[in-house]
Amino acid sequence: MSIFGKRRRQTDVTGERDSLNYSKLGAQYYVAGRAAFFATCLPVAGNLLHHAVEMLIKGDLIQSLRRSELKRPQHNLKRLWKSYKSRHKEIDLSGLDPLIRELEKFERIRYPDSMTDKGMTLLFSVVAPNPLTSFSSSGGVETPRYGLSLNEIDALVKTICEVNSLNPQFHSIRLSKHGRDIFHKDNPSFPP
Repeated sequence: MSIFGKRRRQTDVTGERDSLNYSKLGAQYYVAGRAAFFATCLPVAGNLLHHAVEMLIKGDLIQSLRRSELKRPQHNLKRLWKSYKSRHKEIDLSGLDPLIRELEKFERIRYPDSMTDKGMTLLFSVVAPNPLTSFSSSGGVETPRYGLSLNEIDALVKTICEVNSLNPQFHSIRLSKHGRDIFHKDNPSFPP
């Protein structure tokens, strides 16, 4: 039993096709998120990278769940991650939990309401550690903090690809030269 209720298998062909399509979308969101990062389109980059991880996780989960079961948590990355870790108990993925929690925050700012009402402090960096550790309090009302290290996201995507037995290079060959450049730029997890 998962958080989604009773597990039921789709037909093998449909499940495999859905899995491949989720993976393709995940790869495209990943490249789009990296492009947005390098174009300093923040917080959109964080939201695109959230969707990349979401699609890659769903690409794995769809192999044992019905489509409708994946729609229930919508974009809740923490719930999807919990189910993903349960499916892969033989691998210790708990070290990635803090990164998943931080990435989940970007779903909250998918629409501008929260930014308008509460403000935000946002910092992205290419390399770890998480840039939020360098923020200092202004002594007033704290604004919500959002921060990610692109290389930590790269490592997360690589881990998910390895667990899912995906070859991200397969999806990257369908990209334009510019897309492949973005995929590999400052990316130690997927060097050219």
